[in-house]
Amino acid sequence: MFIQYLILTFYPLHLAGDYDYNAIPIANFVDWDAWLGLLLIAATVVTAYFYRHRNWAVSLGLSFALIAFIPASNWIMPISILMAERFLYLPMIGLALVGATALSQLEDRRLRRLVGIGALSTAIVLCNSHDYIRRDDFTFFKNMVRVVPNSAKARLGWGFALTKAGRNDEAEHELEAGLRIIPDYPELLAVLALARTTSTSCARAWPLLNRAIQIDPKHADTQRRMADCYLKEGRVSEAESMYRQAAQSIPNPDAMLYFMWGVSLENSGQSTDAIAAYERAALIEPENRFFQQKIEALRKTISRPDYR
Repeated sequence: MFIQYLILTFYPLHLAGDYDYNAIPIANFVDWDAWLGLLLIAATVVTAYFYRHRNWAVSLGLSFALIAFIPASNWIMPISILMAERFLYLPMIGLALVGATALSQLEDRRLRRLVGIGALSTAIVLCNSHDYIRRDDFTFFKNMVRVVPNSAKARLGWGFALTKAGRNDEAEHELEAGLRIIPDYPELLAVLALARTTSTSCARAWPLLNRAIQIDPKHADTQRRMADCYLKEGRVSEAESMYRQAAQSIPNPDAMLYFMWGVSLENSGQSTDAIAAYERAALIEPENRFFQQKIEALRKTISRPDYR
């Protein structure tokens, strides 16, 4: 893993944004890159010690970078995240000190200026290019699959983006690839079910949803997709129950979840509760005129003398 961090530091061309399970392969005894990483760590310690009197700034910079990296390295105590680019922010202070010291040793001022301008220009280009890649979910996850193809989370994000774009066949391919990495991943199963749902049928989605809910009975996204299918099949009371559970499980439900819950409530004759659900949807997306129109139309219906 130390080699991967060095690549991110000195050759930051292929960034993924997330490095979850299986994105970083587990090293074996015969893997040369793992031994090279250990050798470079030892070389860093030796160099820092060697320069302690010759150039204290180099020794301080290397020591600071290594010590700052240790808490997030998983060397001493495993943490919930295997690897992340943000773990390099603090160690980079020490490496920047080493780089600045090395630059100051150049006697030719024009060469120093050329190197400095070149490094800064390269950093600006790289920063702007990565911002372009991360401009939306579509480009972000597409790049993530390219960089870490064995990441289930990358496949999940790219598959969901493809599903939202209506490219369901491609989405299925990506999500199935993710399930080959983690077979019992409720999020992947739920999104694959969404990709296999048509405007009229959930026949291909139900096996996936039933499998996902067995793995995690409280998985909110699965509950939501099941509710959509229940509503599509006219099983209104079951749909309303599932929407309710999903809305209570998701920390920050989106407007469409509340709207669909409102539809199930309205169809089951619970008009007052339906209005409350529509109002919560409108509160999240106040610019959505359709929500307001739905509320106004339902209120008029309730206020009619012949309403029961």
